[in-house]
Amino acid sequence: PPRRHTLLHLDGSVDSLPGHATDVTLDGTTVGFIGQAVQHYELGPIASAVIKRSVSLDAVLDVAGIRASQELIA
Repeated sequence: PPRRHTLLHLDGSVDSLPGHATDVTLDGTTVGFIGQAVQHYELGPIASAVIKRSVSLDAVLDVAGIRASQELIA
């Protein structure tokens, strides 16, 4: 499939969480979207996302002005 399910670790610089279907971008280009974002008791702000498979796992993404690192789910 051309996309993968990814866990995003949001940097916590913003108090609010991005909503469902918020675009995920890399260098200004949309590469996916948010499924759901939550505040995890240990990990802090996290989100599930569907990302293009061609995006490198070490790329730092942007979600509504929030920097996000990736962790592969599937």
